Amino acid sequence: MSRLSPGALDTALAVISGKIGILQKTQEQLRILLDSNQASIATLEAERRDLEAQRYPIHWLPPELLIQIFVLATDTYDATAHIDITPVRLSHVCRKWRDISLSEPILWRRVFLRPDDLRHRHVISSAATAFVSRSRGSAVEVVFSGRPSDPQTLLVQSALLLALKDTQGHVFSTLPPLKSISFQSGYDFMVNMLTFLRNGKDAYPSLQSIDLTLIHPASAHLFDSLRNDNAPVFMNPWNRQHFPSLQEVSVQDVALGCLPLGQLPALRELSLQVTPWAPQPPYRANFLHIIHLARFLACAPNLERLVLIRGGPIFNLQVDPDAPAAFWAEDRAWRHVSHTRIPPVPMEHLRELEWTGAHPDSLHFFFTHFPAPNLELLDVAFVDVNKHNAPLHGPDPIAVASVTADTPAPGLLQPVLELSRLKVLRVECTSGDVLRAPFLKLCFPALETLSIANADLSLRWAGAGSNAFSTLPHLPRTESIFRDPRMPRLTHLMLSAFTVLQEHAPTMLAYMPALEHLECDIVDGVSALLAALAATRAHVGGPKYCPRLSRIDLWCCEDVGFVLLEMVVKLRNGFRKHAEAPVPQPASMPNGRVIKPLRRTARAGTESPLTQEETCAKITEVHVDGCPSISEDDARSLEKWGVKVLWSPPSKHPS
Repeated sequence: MSRLSPGALDTALAVISGKIGILQKTQEQLRILLDSNQASIATLEAERRDLEAQRYPIHWLPPELLIQIFVLATDTYDATAHIDITPVRLSHVCRKWRDISLSEPILWRRVFLRPDDLRHRHVISSAATAFVSRSRGSAVEVVFSGRPSDPQTLLVQSALLLALKDTQGHVFSTLPPLKSISFQSGYDFMVNMLTFLRNGKDAYPSLQSIDLTLIHPASAHLFDSLRNDNAPVFMNPWNRQHFPSLQEVSVQDVALGCLPLGQLPALRELSLQVTPWAPQPPYRANFLHIIHLARFLACAPNLERLVLIRGGPIFNLQVDPDAPAAFWAEDRAWRHVSHTRIPPVPMEHLRELEWTGAHPDSLHFFFTHFPAPNLELLDVAFVDVNKHNAPLHGPDPIAVASVTADTPAPGLLQPVLELSRLKVLRVECTSGDVLRAPFLKLCFPALETLSIANADLSLRWAGAGSNAFSTLPHLPRTESIFRDPRMPRLTHLMLSAFTVLQEHAPTMLAYMPALEHLECDIVDGVSALLAALAATRAHVGGPKYCPRLSRIDLWCCEDVGFVLLEMVVKLRNGFRKHAEAPVPQPASMPNGRVIKPLRRTARAGTESPLTQEETCAKITEVHVDGCPSISEDDARSLEKWGVKVLWSPPSKHPS
């Protein structure tokens, strides 16, 4: 083999080097192209994800609307949790939602505190710090829940006393302005909370809501401790406006005498809840005395809604209309009950009163102490004193015994009170006898909606053919329930879990000439009501009772038959002559005594709005739910008379 000459070698090396250079340039170009492709792929992937996201309607919404949805999502929360988890979850959905969530301070308004956070000069947790930072100085809602069974919730007495003297070291003094406080704790923490509210050097201009719950109630102990042991600290200045924006107050087992008083011009709603307890000595019920509720309401002249749950105040003092207006400004009115008479507290702006666990005779006492001329809604649930041995003046018979021994018994000559603007009256009880006392000294000339319900669930219907209707209590005559049974403006009547006697039905309906909607829920005696509605006026024809009736609702009524229901519809819709199928016209009570008509009175504004010449209204709606005697075919047949029908079959265990 011949050896290449040096020139040939140089030429060959140059050719190979050139090829390598070309390949390297090609490789670089391919690398650049590959990087470009990778970038294009990444861009296209991002566009694809965006397009995929746009397939869901939630991503079509603008950020402003998403913020409104997020705010609604954070309205509810778990008070026993350690953090408000909803805004955290919203911020973890995607980058867009995170940016929106972090940009809206109102989503981070709720700050949860731990038991350790309430220790004097203690730094709050990192989670609470993050929420405070993201709220950006806007008003916050403080939530605290400390269970007495948790060892961490117990404060040493030295730290508690230190906090009582120096509120500047309290955790609340380090937070942004407060919008609301929701506080659930035992005795020690509740003292801490109430101390801060009372002794804060500055007012709370942004505070709108306070919700205090004493866990494992020791209400009397808390009240006595604050009133006696800390009398110089827990004073209640009358003229102070410490809470100018406070709108809602809700307390459970916390005495009103423990709350920081002063003028509350913006307060609109007050809710008081009492947990049932065993009435055994040495229980003290002085924290429930009427004087504490009266003084608190005297500080809130613009209150619109009052809720009393499972009981109310002890009416141990009489009303003195001549008492001076400066009575409530005296500190002794809160600390020492040394009087037997107190001035009434007019509630000019009160619109709604809800009261559960009320004694049947306490309603008149309440309106004597707190006149409410503009009350529009009264929702009251009476306790059966025969079954529960409930005392007249409060939930504790021992305390009542000591009170009533020195207080004159309620007089039988107390004046009749008129609630001239009451439109809605809802009543719950467990027997018909309970209804015979509460309203005999009250008048409701403008009543439009009346609901009377039996709250004893043990008497509820157990199913078709169960014969449980025989245990339903009898609904008393209207004259036995109301002082003036005439209800010329009543448009809606609801009856639940009662027996309506045949001889009482026509009389009751005769007092309701403007009735438009009749609703019966698990009622025995619906046939008597329908028979009265099917009665005609002599000689002139047309319905004899309730000529404006347009809707009938029947829920789980066992004795109702289709024939009577059809007669009512045909009569009122113009398809039946008045001479057809006469119905019973009882005119006496079971003992044979004739029912005498009420004496006519010239009460202004109570005349019947319906004249004899007006046209009868037509039945436009009939709802039949769970009535075994009315089949679907029968109910649907009413549609040919121009009626809208809703029918549901009976269930084994109706709600």
